[in-house]
Amino acid sequence: MANKTPSVLKSWEVPSLYVLLVDDMPVIVRMVTPIVESLGKQLMYAQNPHQAFQMMHYYSKEIDLVLLDWHLPMMSGIEMLSRMKASSDLAHLTVIMLTSNTSKQAIAQAFSAGASHYLIKPYKPEELKSRIQDVYDKINFKKRIMVVDDSNLIITMVSRLLKKMGYEVTCIARDGDEAKRVYFEHKPYLIFMDLNMPKVDGMQAIANIRNDDPKARIICMTSNHSVEVEEDSKKLGAIGIIRKPFDENGLYHVLVDALK
Repeated sequence: MANKTPSVLKSWEVPSLYVLLVDDMPVIVRMVTPIVESLGKQLMYAQNPHQAFQMMHYYSKEIDLVLLDWHLPMMSGIEMLSRMKASSDLAHLTVIMLTSNTSKQAIAQAFSAGASHYLIKPYKPEELKSRIQDVYDKINFKKRIMVVDDSNLIITMVSRLLKKMGYEVTCIARDGDEAKRVYFEHKPYLIFMDLNMPKVDGMQAIANIRNDDPKARIICMTSNHSVEVEEDSKKLGAIGIIRKPFDENGLYHVLVDALK
């Protein structure tokens, strides 16, 4: 297993490098390792949930996918999955269940607990690779972000911080009217929307965008973070709000909450 990232780097500056396999059978490790490496990732291996939780907390920003067996010592995989999804630090992790449990009840239970995929052993290597690739395609899509602000300074600052966290600002707009056109042209996964802008303000831009795309995910940026502003933005469908001026920690946490 690789050494811990040097302390001079902030956790969000480190790209997600690892897939964590939780399984008590070494043969599964030998099977999964070349599949993970062929996709440009490294495999971490835990033989039981206790080891897995230690790794997930220690490498919390460097793991984005967990391959989880159902039948494990100390705790079942389904119980471990439930605990992960109940944790604010681990709920964002994507989980693929790898198990010989074929019952419809078990499959339903796994998806209900928060699994993204369910793969029945024995499976073909290309089948697992396809599921992992699907996960990373979705993760990469979630990293496509739009920033809307009439200040070039704010656009530059947010873009720089997001890039450090491994995200990409794929499009920008400088007022609410332009925001709607740019959003539907590029369809980013997430929008950071300033509320105080010329022509069409942020609140109206949120309403205009979500009127045509109710699933649009928007985080508000504002220097007037009052209770009324937060309530109004939530009524329009915003999924988060961050107060200017914000720091790196503030941006990171509102981003993680939005991506759960």
